[in-house]
Amino acid sequence: MAARVARIVCMGKLGGYSALLGGRMLEVDGRLLWPSAAALIMDAHRIGVEISTHVIDTRTIDGETPFSAAPASPEYRRAA
Repeated sequence: MAARVARIVCMGKLGGYSALLGGRMLEVDGRLLWPSAAALIMDAHRIGVEISTHVIDTRTIDGETPFSAAPASPEYRRAA
């Protein structure tokens, strides 16, 4: 039997961690979001799911979420 491997996702806007397994979010005992990657890994191992070492990070490069950007510049507003 092939091992099930999930991928951790750092949910920048929500401030927690989730996991993707087969294109769907991993749910363990009704939970979809964990406060830390370590807690997520422990729960996943408990139900027999392996976790990939690669993490998908949804935060922007500067550490802010994509939706917290500054308002549009005056040039953009004029063109619209």
